[in-house]
Amino acid sequence: MNILFIEPFYSGSHKSWLDQLVLHSSHNIKRLTMDGKSWKWRMYGASLTMSQKLKEMDWDLDLIIVSDMLDLSTFIALSKDTLHRLGNPKIAVYFHENQLAYPWRPGGDDLKEKRDVHYGMTNYTTALTADYVIFNSNHNRDTFFHELGKLLDKMPDYQHTGSLEKIKGKTSILPIGLEAPTPLTGTDLDDFMAKYGIRHNHPPLILWNHRLDHDKNPKGFLETLIRLKKEGITFTLAFLGQMNHRNLDHYEHLLEELKEETIALGFVSRQDYLGFLTLAPILPVTSYHDFFGISVMEAIAYGAQPILPDRLTYPDLYKIKDNPEIFYTDHSDLQKKLADTIKGSTSSKSYIHLTKPYWWSGLILHYDSFFASLSN
Repeated sequence: MNILFIEPFYSGSHKSWLDQLVLHSSHNIKRLTMDGKSWKWRMYGASLTMSQKLKEMDWDLDLIIVSDMLDLSTFIALSKDTLHRLGNPKIAVYFHENQLAYPWRPGGDDLKEKRDVHYGMTNYTTALTADYVIFNSNHNRDTFFHELGKLLDKMPDYQHTGSLEKIKGKTSILPIGLEAPTPLTGTDLDDFMAKYGIRHNHPPLILWNHRLDHDKNPKGFLETLIRLKKEGITFTLAFLGQMNHRNLDHYEHLLEELKEETIALGFVSRQDYLGFLTLAPILPVTSYHDFFGISVMEAIAYGAQPILPDRLTYPDLYKIKDNPEIFYTDHSDLQKKLADTIKGSTSSKSYIHLTKPYWWSGLILHYDSFFASLSN
């Protein structure tokens, strides 16, 4: 079948997921994309740009899938004639995240100007407009409806709370896919270790592999490591990911205190990233927000022992009842479990099996049959 995927924020996890989907799917998937930057402007203005891009298409479509970064109701209004020419295909929206439950930066301009509600309302009208609504996790879905109910209850009249049930009736869960691990070996691994001065008996390597943004709580992560250092606990740190100078300035003083332990900082090549995934045994996660957390799952798939908060999407994805030892309740619990892991006082139990249901090798069959069912 012919599927068009519309992604206004073609960057980071959005891009890698879509690229891998196109690679693995048996369906014919084409992409309409925009650069992954200025996300607020994408939510405001991408509907106009994408409607213009759609006019240039001449393709028999069975299904359109859009990401949550598109204002779908405006897009459909602007694309009415084009959609009719393309056979009025069904339209699904895929929610990588939802703005209703996104934790805003304290003191940020959007909160001050009370603009924060607008983005959630765009997600709401998009979900109402779509023929199908897809979330990447149970947590994403549940927070969407919980926060939407609270928002509508605040409205002075015409609250339309019954619309929640309408949206729920067309909702599904489709988790993000993950490439099977390909650890570095042989001379590739030797070259990587030499490049970063890593020895076979080096202190335990702790990995950070997220955006340097407030919602990932780098402050809590770094402060925990600083406390462990002051206790005399030895470790090394790979602090990796997308970092702009404005955000880096907020955490420079903390990173300075861990300068001796840090062997890599910022964005690295894919090959080097695979090296860190291959070698890093410890993955503490401090995020305030993750609707799925593909970077967390990727590290676990390579064998890292996670230390996860007992909230957000993690208890569901990583089976907290079966694996309580990898979850923490508060900062002091995180510090203790991280210290025990570094010192080797915890078991070397593997958690790779928790990621296997999400590997593309098996998951793509579910994807393809699911998409086929939507076009009927």
